[in-house]
Amino acid sequence: MMDQGRANVKTFLMNLSCTDRCSKTKQTRAHRRQYVLLAIFTSLFAWALALGYYQYRFNLNEPPDPSGDEIDYDAMGWELSKGHGFQVDTGDPAFRLPYENAALAEPRFDIGPPRKGVLTSRPPFFPLILAGTDVAFGRQFWGARVFNSGCIAITAGLLIWLLLERRGRGPAIVAFLLFIFVDQRTRLYGRTLLTEPLSILLVTLLLFVLLKQFQQRHIRWPIMAGVLFGIAVLVRSLFILWLPGLILLVAGITALHVTQNRLRRGLLDATIFTVITMLVLSPWMVRNCLVLDRFMPLGTQGTSQLSAAFSDSAWSERGHWVNLYKRGFFDPALNDRMSILEAETAMADYSALKAREWIAKNPVKAVILAPMKVGLELYPRSVGEFVVLIMAIFGAAVSRKDVISRIGLMLFLINACAIGMTWSVEGRFLVPLLFVIHYWAAIGGWWLLQKTPFFANGASPTPLSHAIPAT
Repeated sequence: MMDQGRANVKTFLMNLSCTDRCSKTKQTRAHRRQYVLLAIFTSLFAWALALGYYQYRFNLNEPPDPSGDEIDYDAMGWELSKGHGFQVDTGDPAFRLPYENAALAEPRFDIGPPRKGVLTSRPPFFPLILAGTDVAFGRQFWGARVFNSGCIAITAGLLIWLLLERRGRGPAIVAFLLFIFVDQRTRLYGRTLLTEPLSILLVTLLLFVLLKQFQQRHIRWPIMAGVLFGIAVLVRSLFILWLPGLILLVAGITALHVTQNRLRRGLLDATIFTVITMLVLSPWMVRNCLVLDRFMPLGTQGTSQLSAAFSDSAWSERGHWVNLYKRGFFDPALNDRMSILEAETAMADYSALKAREWIAKNPVKAVILAPMKVGLELYPRSVGEFVVLIMAIFGAAVSRKDVISRIGLMLFLINACAIGMTWSVEGRFLVPLLFVIHYWAAIGGWWLLQKTPFFANGASPTPLSHAIPAT
């Protein structure tokens, strides 16, 4: 009985292996419709599972932890929903009420004394989404969680669809299990009022557009890439550090695609991408410069945290982000009479000055910090993350001839440079690349599975690095 069961499992896995070798030559329109339906099913399943888990384990309408970034996004969304612009007012009774009710049972929800004023330290796109949920449903938190878990669920569906199209059922099954059940990050961030889930989806869509640019040179692709990347920066300011690398990537993809005038055409597409990105960002950049009365187009967030990237504290923490405010770093620059905007500006000036002084005194340490930050960000913080990371390493290696892997690797390197210039923060800066990581992990996991005894004496699996052409 055991031998028969083992034989059945072996036959099933060998059939999946055959799918991997033949999927590119035997695909039909019917197959592709099935792939789309399976991707939609995956998204709906992941979405429903996440929402059910959040409601059962926590509460979909529970306030977020007020000690982090979430309360600022929540406050900005609530003020925008009332037409007050990009500001916070945590003294608003309607805003405070759910936190105060939750704090009766758990003091950690106490949001402290009221704060009111204009902000430039948070990007605008996610607060606009929260404002939409507040306008539609009133004062609540579940709308943001439905949206964020939906972003992750759509990413899961796109991952399954792409793997079915290019790799077959085996890697798609591995991806389904890893993305939805093994990697806790896909569950963790869907419940937050943070920008990570939307960042995952935007980077995924950007990768698809770059793939289409490689396959088909047309002006629409650098335009679409510019729109997506501009929105990504409005979601998460850190993405602006990707811009130089993406300009080179867009130019390089075009140069590889054409046979004549490579340099000119590459520069043209890179210019189009850059111009569109700047057009998307321009309203927010102009607003910040007018509000701050200085050239600080993305606001104060980056400069106010420069000393968290380059300082003795950063060195002692090996590049991990430190809360400068709680450590009293800004005390010499602040006083109680300052408005929120004045305090933001003073902190930005002070932090930038101190960071430049530290870099000038410690140039070697400043350079060494970069790989330390990247290594700390890559360090797995759970068994699930460790499993995904190991499989992704194998997958990246064996799929090195796959153009998606090559584009993904470039995005990974660009992001690593951005981390090196800033800080590590519990793996959060790696989250936008979860699609790429799980694409590799699915390939690597399937490749490792093919090495198990289930495939012994069966058909020799084709190396995945040669399963598809590099297109």
